[in-house]
Amino acid sequence: MRIHHLTDWPPELQAAARGESGASRYLCPACNGGRSRELSLSCAPEYFSGFAIARCWRASCGYFAKVPLDPNAKIGTPQFKPRFFEGSFEPVAFRLLHRYNIAVPTTAAFGVQGVAGREAVYMPVYGLAGHERGGMLRYFDGTQPKAVSYKATDQPWQAWHVPDGSQDRDVLVIVEDQLSAMRCWQLGYTAVALLGVNLNSDKAAEIRSTCAGMRTLLALDADAFSKALGYAKKYSWLQPVRLEKDLKDSSDAEILGRLA
Repeated sequence: MRIHHLTDWPPELQAAARGESGASRYLCPACNGGRSRELSLSCAPEYFSGFAIARCWRASCGYFAKVPLDPNAKIGTPQFKPRFFEGSFEPVAFRLLHRYNIAVPTTAAFGVQGVAGREAVYMPVYGLAGHERGGMLRYFDGTQPKAVSYKATDQPWQAWHVPDGSQDRDVLVIVEDQLSAMRCWQLGYTAVALLGVNLNSDKAAEIRSTCAGMRTLLALDADAFSKALGYAKKYSWLQPVRLEKDLKDSSDAEILGRLA
């Protein structure tokens, strides 16, 4: 069983959780209803317990989750705290991401914001439905640790960047960090950031449910190629990519050459 915050679910499930929907079945956020997009999920509030319960009835999925009806409820273990960043935001300074050749329209598409009074950027962590699962704060002023996570869910901790119509839906690139994902996205690829090098079964299942039929490249940073090989042995649908340097530090030509 998973316990989520209400905002982790897409709008139609939030409405069902609050008892505001007249539908009886919904699209499962875990398996997306399989190939037939079956409406296999039941979802309804249990007012006596203070939770809404959701269950997917597809035998191959079995997703079972609950959310507290109080949107301010605290859940999870300490690894999911602090839940929210409490600083002030401002437009991101171009100089912070210029070294990575990340364009201003890309920062807008990804929701990247600057942090008032600091050499830092805040990058939201998105789920498949475009809802936020928290965020990553990355410092550029030598602060240690240089990255701080703000986890608001126990769903797989990875940032999806769903393609628009101009993106290449035939290829998905899995990378370590959001900066590398932005570089891939600018070049027309679908991208997902693992937010680290851990590719556990929950993360792999979420990716696989969406990328079935797609060529799926695992382009971890240059120092993690051995991990990529290990994951490829475990998940045969992955194609590891050897990099001479991290994608975020590579030129566009180098990225396109490595991902070809």
